[in-house]
Amino acid sequence: LANPGREYLFFFPAGGHEGIDLWGQPGRYSAEWFEPATGKSYDNGVLEGDRRHALSAPFAGMSLLYLRRS
Repeated sequence: LANPGREYLFFFPAGGHEGIDLWGQPGRYSAEWFEPATGKSYDNGVLEGDRRHALSAPFAGMSLLYLRRS
């Protein structure tokens, strides 16, 4: 799901080790992982736009990643 340039929600059904492409999306994005199995969320700091990031969830299994432009 996306609100381009403002916020993005990524779903990783087999776990959260993926590349996130923010090319063409300048700015800074706060990143938060969500663990559906437990309902816990984890801060992942800030990601810079206009580049690709290799990210890993801080837990195993299904995960969601929420990015919001700061």
